[in-house]
Parts: sequence; C-alpha cells; structure tokens
Amino acid sequence: MSASPLGGRPARDHRRVLDAIFWVARTGVPWRDLPSELGNWNSVFRQFRRWTASCLWDVMLEALSDGGGEADLLQMIDSTSIRAHHCAAGGRGGLIARVLGAR
Repeated sequence: MSASPLGGRPARDHRRVLDAIFWVARTGVPWRDLPSELGNWNSVFRQFRRWTASCLWDVMLEALSDGGGEADLLQMIDSTSIRAHHCAAGGRGGLIARVLGAR
C-alpha cells in the first residue's frame, strides 16, 4: 500500500518544512545552503513553490489576522549596546592626538 493516494514518497511534516522556509527567510541564504537537519533543500523549495502557487500564504495570513478579539500589540526595544572604537565615534585622544595637539 502506498503512503500517498497518488503514489510516490510519503509527505513531509509540514511543521519541519515551515521551519526550513522560515530559516531561509530569516537568514537570507540561498535554498541550496539549507542545513541538512532542516531537510533536503530541493524538497523544501518545491513545497514552498506549491504553497505559493496555491495562495496558501495568503490564506494563512488571513487566518492569522482574523484571529478574533482585539489585536494585542507587542512593542519591543532593543537594548543591545556595543562600544564603538573612539575613532568610529569621532573621538579625540590618544598619544598621536596629544603629540600633534601640543604643536
């Protein structure tokens, strides 16, 4: 007995395919660079194309936006700070600046 009514290989887990598609979208890498842990890049890409052709993304976004009730707003502030080198900030100082400034 075949795993699919039309024959062929059994269908992949949709959650895994979604994770792989989101990973490619988040990282911006080519499909061929998809890690093997997330599945075969060609299988994921073909599923993405099938879902795109069938307008499934529009259906999913519509279902998410019609969640019912009031929309909860979530606002986030990124508090990450990175110290920049004093030259990058246009700062003065250092031995050379002191020597040149003394003239």
